[in-house]
Amino acid sequence: MYTQEQQLQRIHSILNTLAACRSYGKIRITDLPGAAIRYRKLGYGEREKTLEDCSSWDTFEKGMLWGGRDQHYAFRTGFILPPEYTGKEVLLQVSTGATDIWNTDNPQFIVYLNGQPLCAMDMNHNEVTLTPSAEPGKVYEIGLYAYSNSAEETNFLEISAAQADRVAEKIYYDLLVPYEAAVQMEASDQNRIRILKALSEAVNMLELWEQGSQYTEAEGQWEETDAFHQSAAKASAWLAEHLYGAKSGVVAASVGHTHIDVAWKWPVRQTREKAIRSFSTVLHLMDRYPEYRFMSSTPQLYEFVREDAPELFARIRERVQEGRFEPEGSMWLEADCNLISGESMVRQILYGKKYFREQFGAENEVLWLPDVFGYSAAMPQIMKKSGIRYFMTTKLAWNDTNRIPNDLMYWKGIDGSSVLAYFITTSDYRKGAGCDQKQLINYTYNGRQNASQVMGTWQAFQNKELTDEVLTCYGFGDGGGGPTAQVRAESRRMEAGIPGCPETQQTSVKDFFHRLEKNIAGQRAVPVWNGELYLEYHRGTYTSMAENKAQNRRSEFLNQEAEAMQLMSALIAGTEYPQQLMEEVWKLTLLNQFHDILPGSAIQEVYEESAGQYEDIRNADERLIYEAARSLTGMDGWMPENGKKSLLLFNLLGFARSGAVFVDEETGTALIESGLVVQEMTQHTEIEYQSGTGYLIQTGSVPGKGFRIVQEEMEQQTAEGDWEASQDAEGVQIRTPFYEAQISAAGELTGLYDLEAGRQLRRADGAALNHLQIFQDRPLDYDCWNIDATYEEKEYPLPKPGFCRLIEQGTLRMTVMVQYQFLKSTIVQEIHFYHYDRRIDFETTLDWQEHQMLLKAAFPLDILSDHVTAEIQFGNVSRGLSRNTGWDQARFEACAHKWIDLSEADYGAAILNDGRFGYDATDQQLRLTLLKSGVSPNPQADLGFHHFTYSLYPHMGDYRRGRVTEEAYALNVPLRAWYADASLLQQRCGLDYSMARVEEPGVYVDTVKPSEDGQAVIVRMYEGYGARHKVHLDLQGLEPESVTECDLMENALQEDGSLMPEDSGSVSFEIRPFEIRSFRVRIKGENQNVL
Repeated sequence: MYTQEQQLQRIHSILNTLAACRSYGKIRITDLPGAAIRYRKLGYGEREKTLEDCSSWDTFEKGMLWGGRDQHYAFRTGFILPPEYTGKEVLLQVSTGATDIWNTDNPQFIVYLNGQPLCAMDMNHNEVTLTPSAEPGKVYEIGLYAYSNSAEETNFLEISAAQADRVAEKIYYDLLVPYEAAVQMEASDQNRIRILKALSEAVNMLELWEQGSQYTEAEGQWEETDAFHQSAAKASAWLAEHLYGAKSGVVAASVGHTHIDVAWKWPVRQTREKAIRSFSTVLHLMDRYPEYRFMSSTPQLYEFVREDAPELFARIRERVQEGRFEPEGSMWLEADCNLISGESMVRQILYGKKYFREQFGAENEVLWLPDVFGYSAAMPQIMKKSGIRYFMTTKLAWNDTNRIPNDLMYWKGIDGSSVLAYFITTSDYRKGAGCDQKQLINYTYNGRQNASQVMGTWQAFQNKELTDEVLTCYGFGDGGGGPTAQVRAESRRMEAGIPGCPETQQTSVKDFFHRLEKNIAGQRAVPVWNGELYLEYHRGTYTSMAENKAQNRRSEFLNQEAEAMQLMSALIAGTEYPQQLMEEVWKLTLLNQFHDILPGSAIQEVYEESAGQYEDIRNADERLIYEAARSLTGMDGWMPENGKKSLLLFNLLGFARSGAVFVDEETGTALIESGLVVQEMTQHTEIEYQSGTGYLIQTGSVPGKGFRIVQEEMEQQTAEGDWEASQDAEGVQIRTPFYEAQISAAGELTGLYDLEAGRQLRRADGAALNHLQIFQDRPLDYDCWNIDATYEEKEYPLPKPGFCRLIEQGTLRMTVMVQYQFLKSTIVQEIHFYHYDRRIDFETTLDWQEHQMLLKAAFPLDILSDHVTAEIQFGNVSRGLSRNTGWDQARFEACAHKWIDLSEADYGAAILNDGRFGYDATDQQLRLTLLKSGVSPNPQADLGFHHFTYSLYPHMGDYRRGRVTEEAYALNVPLRAWYADASLLQQRCGLDYSMARVEEPGVYVDTVKPSEDGQAVIVRMYEGYGARHKVHLDLQGLEPESVTECDLMENALQEDGSLMPEDSGSVSFEIRPFEIRSFRVRIKGENQNVL
């Protein structure tokens, strides 16, 4: 009588023997007569040189090493197989010594056979069929275009040939898969008992040690005998009849996948090669396994392949048409979803869906984001209005504190829209574990498709009462090449059915979601998750590589400014709209929003390249804005030389506003000398000289998405209210029409009395306002990703400032400059107070030279509230300030866009920013995270110069009455001034002009752009107060012929008719809380042609 463990041990031993039998007669190529390996170093874009004459290349001797960081090599060899290989299937095997299957830096190859691309190889895909039937005397020429990302030359290279034994391989997998399933099961499980009986019977049939066998374990070789092959075939047939075919009633819908980071520990240029290698491997495996289904989610990767390997792209198209290669995922790439703007998210989906539709005829319905670090509450509406019905992730299983209580649910956003959300639960089976909803389980999108993970996928799934079908994706990512032949062999056995194991079925992702939606239809128990999907991990990604994040913010706004200016120029001056260039600029922006670039978790080279690309974006946008302004004032190229010049103010935001504008010294001087004036106090234009920088102009109201021409005589005006400052040994005292402020000699805002509200803003028992804090930041794992909950344990005191003095005291602005020296770093702040604005700006310049430190600006406020309001895409969310629950405690760092606000019913204060996203908030304190300087994977993270502005904005009422959103927009997108002869423009448009005008507070026109098909203008707006409004949208500046509502993909929502009453030029409608509305506006007459 044997125990189950003894049975398992015996079977395991036999499996080890069979594993060695899958190939035999292995021989190193260099041991064949006349064969040698030659090599040379190559660079990017030189893979075709692998096929050049190699006679002058160096010989790669036995024992040599190769590799290095971001290096390419070409290897060549030619050989004739030994006579005993004739007629046999021969395998080509490549080994480099790499053993860690998850090492994304493992050596990777493109393989050429006789001058033609064969496939790709890597650590996980290390053998391929050289020939199904070897020919005597034939020369086989092998070329390897190799990539290494090892720190040094640590790779060896062994190229071998071996004969394949498919009979041995078959019985090996026939035994292995049920054996692995049995290992996971409890001893009392009848399925385990049944499997062990069947496996024992099968192995007893095998004649592994028949008399005369030359098998020796040391050499790993054996002499074929008919008895062995006959017994192996018999055992396989017996298992097929007596064990396989069992149905558990549970289906693991399975799809091959390879998650390729567009940049991370390698630059984007290497990703182009990773995509080629991975897709080559996928297509090669499809030739062997016709049932194999694969999906890849990222249009940007397909485009890399189309550009660099068009023949491979053509083969992908063929497989897509067959339904085996699935382009599904919706976004241009898998972008960060916390940091990007609402319009960026729309463009990610717009260009992503458009690409898959145009290249493959595929209409995407699934947003596939397995590895993104949290998901905004704005996303369900954006998805739904983009034709996306389903959402998939696994990343939330990385939570460090709480487990999301469902893996299948409806996800509801801030406007009430909901989509079906599903979490892939691929994970190893946990023997003896139940489905404890509090137990953290790390799901993966790099599944291995063995019995443990297929069983674990069902075990971990928390909503078994809703469906008996789960989804798993499998394959090695990031250059790992996706699924392997071994994985497909194992999956085939589970597709046949094994007792106690879910049945695997190859599927497409879209088909799975269609079935899932049908299965749960009408069930009342489907849970709903309301609001953001916050990742309790990687909280430092809101701040790491802060300058890169600021550049993204600037680029997003510049892209929209350039679009609006060029559209105005096309409509008014008849210029051609640069559609192709704007798409290129947007796609370059979208590329840099990838979830390991924008979050700050990539290597330094990635950010050096990204900085250059952001500079290209800035230059392109500014050039387009400049050219549009010239066209508008020049009118078809005619620029009058002696005409009277006017001040032309452009407001490219979606609401009317006034504000301060900087102009250069030449323009400012000309304005003073011209005597221009605006007479009314509420419509004044004052000019103040700024030494060495130009002029600061305070403007009157300028309409949104348009301009105003200022032409009246100028008068120097004196604003109402006090405006004075003084400095003594205690610090600086400032009085404005809004505040009495005290800045101590230590450079901190120790007092701020709001004159209108009649209250002190600083909390009496708190630190000063704008209290800079520096904390040691050494997270346990993922240095550039994480902030640990214990980061406040060690705080470094900020030394007294080198100086604190009043440096500017003009009629529009007063400024106090403070400079600190902290270790090797310098912090300089210019604190600006304005005559006409409640906003207090902290313009900050850092020369940061410290590692693993976290810099925050704290504002302890005498404001009592139980929640903080934080802006997100197309709206805002309310987050509680208590730390009552584990969920509350885990959200100790959060993300906001341009503002966070703490308010009582009648008074509040906001912190605004122009590119800082991380913050924390507790009872009566807001704290903005300014910098996080990690060391891994980038030892240079955040070192160097940073220039940014954040603001304190006290206000009456809550964020709505205080117009916090408007003020935050104004900080990020200043008015633009242009001094030129605008007489022709005035004749055409009058003194002010707007393409799209909405007067209702809280409704923001976000985007005005030509439609992608060039047939209309798209006007997009959103509601930002969480209220219902009756909206009057004035479109007279566009001279509309018709107006139809559309979705975010610019598809009309009604077939016929216009929403616009005839000749009215406007549309009236109701907008719901946080709703996004988009309209297609057809232009009258000749202007239709300029788009």
